Amino acid sequence: MRLVGTGSRFESIARGVLDLRDLYYYLSLILVFLLLNVFALERARWVDKPVKAHHKHWHLGVTFAIANLLFANLWLYKLPYLRVDTTQGQQYSISTQTKRYLQQLEEPLLIRGYFSAKTHPLLAPLVPQMRDLIAEYEVAGAGKVRVEFIDPQQNPQLEEQANREYGIRAMPFQVEDRYQSAIVSSYFDILVKYGDQYQVLGFRDLIEVNARGESDLDVVLRNPEYDLTRTIKSVLEDYRAEGQIFEMVDKPLTFNAYVSAPQALPEQLNTLLEDIRQVMTTHEADANGKLSVNYLDPAEDSALAQRLAEELGMMPMRAGLLSSDEFYFYLTLENDEQIVQLALEDFSIEAFERSFDAAVEKFAQGLNKHIALVMPDAMSSPGRYGQSAFSQVERLLAQQANVKREDLSDGHVDDSTDLLLLLAPESLDEQALFAVDQFMMRGGTVVAATSPYQINLSGRSLNLTEHNSGLQAWLAHHGVSIPKQVILDEQHGAFPIPVTRSVGGLQFQEIQMLEYPYFVDVRAEGLNKQSLITRGLAQVTVPWSSGIDYQGENNFEPLLRSSEQAWQTSQLDVMPSINAQGEVSYPQGSQRTQFDIAAVIEGRFTSYFADKPLTKRADEGEEQTESSEAEHTELQIEQMVRHSPEKTRLIVFSSNAMFSDQVLGLIGSTNQSASLNNLALLQNTLDWALEDDGLLGIRARGHFNRTLPPLTEKTAMHIELFNYVVVASLILIIALVAKVRRTRRLARHQSAFTPKEAR
Repeated sequence: MRLVGTGSRFESIARGVLDLRDLYYYLSLILVFLLLNVFALERARWVDKPVKAHHKHWHLGVTFAIANLLFANLWLYKLPYLRVDTTQGQQYSISTQTKRYLQQLEEPLLIRGYFSAKTHPLLAPLVPQMRDLIAEYEVAGAGKVRVEFIDPQQNPQLEEQANREYGIRAMPFQVEDRYQSAIVSSYFDILVKYGDQYQVLGFRDLIEVNARGESDLDVVLRNPEYDLTRTIKSVLEDYRAEGQIFEMVDKPLTFNAYVSAPQALPEQLNTLLEDIRQVMTTHEADANGKLSVNYLDPAEDSALAQRLAEELGMMPMRAGLLSSDEFYFYLTLENDEQIVQLALEDFSIEAFERSFDAAVEKFAQGLNKHIALVMPDAMSSPGRYGQSAFSQVERLLAQQANVKREDLSDGHVDDSTDLLLLLAPESLDEQALFAVDQFMMRGGTVVAATSPYQINLSGRSLNLTEHNSGLQAWLAHHGVSIPKQVILDEQHGAFPIPVTRSVGGLQFQEIQMLEYPYFVDVRAEGLNKQSLITRGLAQVTVPWSSGIDYQGENNFEPLLRSSEQAWQTSQLDVMPSINAQGEVSYPQGSQRTQFDIAAVIEGRFTSYFADKPLTKRADEGEEQTESSEAEHTELQIEQMVRHSPEKTRLIVFSSNAMFSDQVLGLIGSTNQSASLNNLALLQNTLDWALEDDGLLGIRARGHFNRTLPPLTEKTAMHIELFNYVVVASLILIIALVAKVRRTRRLARHQSAFTPKEAR
């Protein structure tokens, strides 16, 4: 019945999608009423005339014509693909990236929608939208995608299967109408299954709720194509991971063992090298021509030794702190685009095989990437906005990659890690810093959200305190400095602030939405449109950020910049000051300029520990010893790499709080799109860093990213007055035209009925 109404038929047109079904619907209404109008005029001619045969022909002809015009709508409804998307970027059409993933399918992909006929009134309009989108996946899949729509409540056997095998259960919703208030259990779930791998999308994964008031909720699909395509990509990669790893390697790989002659190696390394030769012989045979193995001795080739030192930072090793004997024992896996150095946790063949498998996965196409996450413990910092848990980010990243919380205390990052994400790191010691440094020196990408300040909310106060990340000296070594100042910007967002009012000598505290310049609102001019990370974003909110100064030699590319009307302050009290008249004031700065808030540094980096003495890095509590006897008991080799390969990436966001749960919740309470944009920025950053741009374009198509430009009160008033003037002018013009036409018509009538003699 909803599709019969003229309002629902106009929704796609209002979005910018010209659907043949909707256009024909309005055309059929026009033709029906034109026929009725013509028929009514024709019948007026039959008054006081006897009934004739052609009168019946008119009745039958008009009846059948109207019936055909109306029933054609039912026939056209079965053709949901005859439409033209005229929106910028084709927001409502299946993207090229989605089609690319569907082309990779080798097995049938099942997309099954579980939708109840009776559901919540706010969810009901979303069901046909999801059905249409899923149906387009079936067409784009060219026979590789099978689509099913099921109402489990109408089929108990399928409902039992959904509950038992996939964990899909009905969600209770409270519904009210003018007759009753009741609880309705309904389904709004999508199953995506490929081979033996499957994932389920529930209504919480698909919808976005915007609260306009206490009882006025706007429920819309968040970004359904991105959610579906991301899920398809995930099950596809999980399925591939169970197969032969070398089948997913596009280009041949070369394993290079840069090792010295046996007489120069310690006995333990000689034993390990023999085991490696046997293992690599097996791998080379299983790789079907995609793996070649080389054993090279840099000690016998000075040109090779010089190239390793200059390009990869590989210097001769020593078997202990007091040993003077030097040798080489470096293992790499590479193709013509990338080099991965194998780092051994210990000198066992099991550690080598783990490291080798992890290295091969870095070259494989279509496998889930591995992200190591370092963040503070929420339990150790209650009440901190910036230091609260990042569970929302963790859940989001887990949907598209393998996320693992990394413990850097052992001075090592897991070999399978493709990207190291530091979220508000706190008091990193030398062991942890060494792990971060060497991960980047081996070509890994480091993403850090860090700032000299953390935000604290205690009681009804809001203030900044100094924050020690442990990264300051390391970042400064790479040319990145973040001064101890916080940015305020004339272009900013709002923030719910506890405000104290004085009424009749009594003080009251209440929450008010105040303009808050510490929330830097980065818009079009502050977003780097040349970068894939920020190209699809319209706005990002960066809270309590600091400027980034760069003095290094590598390529520096800003991602986010404040407006030119920004300034900095070192004051830590970030509560707004409100006078008796209710006017709000903040610390002011005399110099207004533009600040870099996030940036990508790309190039070759030198290790922070390159010029430091090589010391034995022991676990906490273990005392170092200079005894040669202790050193020979367990082989200790410094595997430090002194500089990174070319095109190594370091990405810095100068805010501890922009991705934290509490701050995202606060930003979302004022602008739901803003908090989603912050998450989209982080996802884009990780996809770009992992060279997985398939989802970048789809994520940018989400409707929540299409933020309206900010308007000042003065500009909004001018636009409103302009609308009034235009409407009043048009009414006046219409009235004048009508008066002129009426005058002319009256003159013609008077002239027609005036006798010729009078004329």
